[in-house]
Amino acid sequence: MTEPTGPTTSAPRDNAKTDMPKPQLAQDDASIAATIDQIAFYRDLTSAKDMSDFMTRILGVVNRLGFSDYSFARLALKEDVERPVTTLPEEMPKNYREEAFYEHDMLLDYVAGGNTAPLFQSQIGKSIDQAPFLTETYKRNRDILNFNWSFGYNDSYLIPMHAHNGGGPVLFSITSKDMKIEEFQRRTNLCKPVLHLLGEAVDYIGTTKFPRFFLGHADQRDIVITPRPLLLLSALAREDLTLKEAADKLGISIDTANKHIAAAKRALGVNTQAAAIYGAIKEGLINVESD
Repeated sequence: MTEPTGPTTSAPRDNAKTDMPKPQLAQDDASIAATIDQIAFYRDLTSAKDMSDFMTRILGVVNRLGFSDYSFARLALKEDVERPVTTLPEEMPKNYREEAFYEHDMLLDYVAGGNTAPLFQSQIGKSIDQAPFLTETYKRNRDILNFNWSFGYNDSYLIPMHAHNGGGPVLFSITSKDMKIEEFQRRTNLCKPVLHLLGEAVDYIGTTKFPRFFLGHADQRDIVITPRPLLLLSALAREDLTLKEAADKLGISIDTANKHIAAAKRALGVNTQAAAIYGAIKEGLINVESD
């Protein structure tokens, strides 16, 4: 796994645990379950006391899903963030920069091009193996794979995303030390939707609550985008709207709006729409100030 920017600081490596239950997608109504999962992520990560606690909470989810490490990087930064979010060994990004791998890294080109389709890093190796001849770029990317393997990381699941806040794109990635490729991909395939929800939560909460660790100075004024599961609560909190009026404003059906409210009430452990809005405000999940 590559880490394109800045020095690193690792989160505590004690199989961190939080009070949040292990996320699962319900079979009967995956859409509501996914909304509950995402609100649960926002609720848990927003309660982090500081950056170290934030990183520990992310690691707790990653560990419970069966993986050992994660990284989050913003590729658009023209300056180093104070502490990129990663649990990789500190020497990995340092050596990556010293070897100037970033000059030929096909993954960085893929993400910088605006692609958001996730992929396994081993797919890059397969592309190299199938090439009719080895260019310098292919050779250097083979070196990158060998570099990752030398640290015990045989594969990574890479999730490019458009940034919620500030400049983009961003890359959230998951890996496991000393795990065979087949086992890593098997585990990943069991929880891809949850990994994507986690990546979005890390991006949004990180840039809103801990901007100096995630954003460049020029980006910090651009925190404006509310994630989808909280849009309805945010609209109801900011304006004196009925549920139907809020649904119309967001371009969703009243049925979808009711499902979002039901999911929010279940995730926040309350019984009414008003209590869900109040709980979301109290826990810092939504901002009631006007844009």
